[in-house]
Amino acid sequence: MESSRRGLLMVLVFAFIFDLIIANSMSQTMDEADHLEYGAKILHGEPDRSGPFMDTKTPVTALNALPRAIAARLGDNTSPRIRKFFNSRTLARFPSILATLGLIFFIHQLTFEMYGRAAALAAAWLAALSPYPIAHGTLATTDGYFALGVVASLYFFRRYLQRPGFTTACASGLSLSLAQVMKPFALFLYAIVAVFVIVAAVRRSPREVTGKQLVAYLGVTALCLVVVLNVAYVFDRTFVPLGSYAFESSPFRQLQSTPLLRDMRIPVPYPVLQGLDMEYQHNQNGATYGNIYLLGTLGHFDDADFHGFKSYYVVAWLIKEPIALQILFIWGVTVAMGRKNDFLFAGGLLIATAATLVVGMSLFSRTQIGIRHILPALAIEVILAAAAFSGWRSFSLVRWFVLASLVIWVIDSPVGYFPRLMLYMNL
Repeated sequence: MESSRRGLLMVLVFAFIFDLIIANSMSQTMDEADHLEYGAKILHGEPDRSGPFMDTKTPVTALNALPRAIAARLGDNTSPRIRKFFNSRTLARFPSILATLGLIFFIHQLTFEMYGRAAALAAAWLAALSPYPIAHGTLATTDGYFALGVVASLYFFRRYLQRPGFTTACASGLSLSLAQVMKPFALFLYAIVAVFVIVAAVRRSPREVTGKQLVAYLGVTALCLVVVLNVAYVFDRTFVPLGSYAFESSPFRQLQSTPLLRDMRIPVPYPVLQGLDMEYQHNQNGATYGNIYLLGTLGHFDDADFHGFKSYYVVAWLIKEPIALQILFIWGVTVAMGRKNDFLFAGGLLIATAATLVVGMSLFSRTQIGIRHILPALAIEVILAAAAFSGWRSFSLVRWFVLASLVIWVIDSPVGYFPRLMLYMNL
């Protein structure tokens, strides 16, 4: 255990320095300013979504906006260097870097509990050196936070399934709730959790979830969600009737017009449903994105018959992820499936989560503007790829050589773009 911690610490120190260099080198991306603007609104206690590009922004970006808020409060006698430091683009990205380190930590811990020490260390290095967390985890946006929220939620949920109890239920419910303030897409986690907790309740095993524990878990999870959302969105218009919402999309308006629901008081802040409504509407009318291009075909956002490319994220995955990592992923999935005794709540849980996200985004999203929308699935890819390193004591020299070659290949894929990894991911 001690050697595993030392190995993880080494990875985290390397990743911190590596990502800090990259964050300092990249110019500002198109949407960072919007994220920082919404983060500033949260800090001022004004979470209302004032424009179309605020639809999917979340309170977590208040962390990125905090340094500039501090700069604005500095006195006139403050040194220009200090003021420049707090206003710097690099410092605004610093919380995102810390979130990336958190992602690497949970990837390591989840892999360690499922596949052992060697696989965990391999997963940590693969996460630290893969292009997706480096590129998107060093920006003042919510994509890196999203991956962290999903992986951390899976870690604590799996712990609950292993040891059902009040403490593990609270940890799981809290992590799921925190994921919701990192990106609205994290809502899909509740569907995953619902399926697997019900399976755990009906499955005959020494650690099955009893009916009483199931009810307690659902209650704790619901309470955590309400509390976290209210705190994150500073209790903005909590408990206003559904009929008082100014919805834009047809489904939300139809829901609002239902007699039984019109006078229902919503226990979460106004911007929560407001954001979901805006997100749905903009996904339909293309207000926040342009035409979508894939493999020689141009999809026009104003074409009512264009519903997005169903293969967009699969194609993006195959083209943009390092080939060596994809080989390791297939290898690791094979190893994981061979562990039949614990596959369901280990590799099965991860595969179901990644598949749900990718399929859901492919079928229901027209806002296909980059692989960043499925970053949690790419993080899960790393965990499953690392399963190929489990049982390392019995490896032959040939297997070690092949694995080492694939890891070197993973590192070599984006190295020519260092330190501007966003170029690699956007190609």
